[in-house]
Amino acid sequence: MDAAVTILGAAGIDNVYHVAFLVEDIDEGMEQYGAVFACEWAEPGHTTLPGTGGVECPITFTYSKGGPPFIELQVGLDDPECVMGFARVGGRPGGFHHVGIYAERWRDEVKRLEELGMTCIYADHGMAHLRHPSGLGVEVVSWKGRSWLHGYLARNGIDLAGRAPIAAGPS
Repeated sequence: MDAAVTILGAAGIDNVYHVAFLVEDIDEGMEQYGAVFACEWAEPGHTTLPGTGGVECPITFTYSKGGPPFIELQVGLDDPECVMGFARVGGRPGGFHHVGIYAERWRDEVKRLEELGMTCIYADHGMAHLRHPSGLGVEVVSWKGRSWLHGYLARNGIDLAGRAPIAAGPS
């Protein structure tokens, strides 16, 4: 392993800010997962992720109002054209998709995970998605990029101040 990466160390478990699950319908998912985790949800959002051949894949998502770690629900990642289309492992729909972590030096964290055998399937704008041969997905987000999530949560009435050290960033 590269000595510079070893010195930095891994983005620890304290940096986990969400666990993502795939659902076929966002409203049904919010009802089902909300009952299981006894949580309420932010308003669903919409975005796109790149696909093969320049295709843009529409994604619908929401985050739990409780956290961190937050629970994220996503619809649309089962599209085989989507770069994140590893959603159906072994033919089973939905379920666990990835763990999201913050990293102060996100590129170094991506390199460290690649050296552990993970494949980077998407990296852009301060975030990367990696997949382990076992099926584990990890989303690495730069500390600087966390403002997007914080803004989304704030627009949904979720105040992160004082909830956890992760909300403040590295010390």
